[in-house]
Order: sequence, then structure tokens, then C-alpha cells
Amino acid sequence: MSPAKNPVSALTDVGCHSYRAGHDVHWMQALNSINKPEYARLTWTGRIVVLDDLGIDVARPDGTVVRYLNHHMKRLIALSGGVGSQVNVNDGWAILRCGSYTFSITVDEGQPLDGCVTEPPPPNPTDAERAALVETHGGFSAPVKPMSRGDSGSRIADPEQANEAAGPTVEAQAAAILAEDSLLDSGDD
Repeated sequence: MSPAKNPVSALTDVGCHSYRAGHDVHWMQALNSINKPEYARLTWTGRIVVLDDLGIDVARPDGTVVRYLNHHMKRLIALSGGVGSQVNVNDGWAILRCGSYTFSITVDEGQPLDGCVTEPPPPNPTDAERAALVETHGGFSAPVKPMSRGDSGSRIADPEQANEAAGPTVEAQAAAILAEDSLLDSGDD
């Protein structure tokens, strides 16, 4: 089915390459929010009470309501199931799940959501470009080495050499980000 005829796929491409809260979902935040017990336990189940072009209001189990923003509300409206639908929220990873769909969210603090980043990341970023992507795009996901046609994968036989060639692991990158976040949240100015 072509994207023009498939309403779901027509709603998926907003041309945004930002992984900041409220924009695109990074695979690490999606997987860690459900697969890592220390993060999964932070997920709570709520119900949609308001859903409009400006945001989504979700009632927590205690009855309080939180308003969230997302850069593509039309998609969230179309795929959420509507007012009254059950959703799962993980505030730590800024994730809202509606059925099998996952959205990045941010709490509405009365300010508009930051604009989308329309410039895609380079296909093979250097270390300096990776550092810049964290600042400009809120993160990145890029292959270490693009695979060419007929390439069956790594030609490095020694696992230690492969780890050095690949650079920091996803876990190491996540730990560095979480450590940085905890320093920022510590209140030491």
C-alpha cells in the first residue's frame, strides 16, 4: 500500500529528526522504559481525558491530570484510541504508549514545544559530530560503518578490537547521559 493510501504511514513522517522529549522516540528510550526493571517500574497507567491539537491530558491513577505535548498531535489523535482510552506513561523516559504505538512526550509547562529539527544527522558521524548531535538533535542513532551491498557484517574477528572500533556501547552512552542528567538535577549551580 502506498503512503498516500495508508493513513497510518501518511501520519508517520513529519520530517523531524529531534530526539528531544516531545519529538521522535529514540529506540533506547523506548526499549529501556520497558525492558529495564529499574525504569519499567516507573511506568503508570492512566486514561486520556482531553485530546486536542495542542496536547493530551492524562488522568493518573490518583486522579490528578497531567498535560503532555507531542510534535505530531494529529498522529497521536489518530492512533491513541481517543478520550477514555488507557495509556501507559513513563515520565522518566518521556514515553507514552497507546496500544502498540509509542510517543515521546513532554510535560506542558505553558511554553510551546521546541521546533522540530529538519536536518537529518550525517550517515557516519565523527566523534565531534556525535557530540554536536546530542546538542542539536537531542541524541543520535547512526551505524558505525554503513554496510554495502553484499557486506555480511563486521570483518573484525577479535571481539576486543570490534568493541574499540565500534566506540562506546549504547549502555555506556546511556550511563554518561544519565550521569550528566543527575549532575544537572543535583541543584549545584
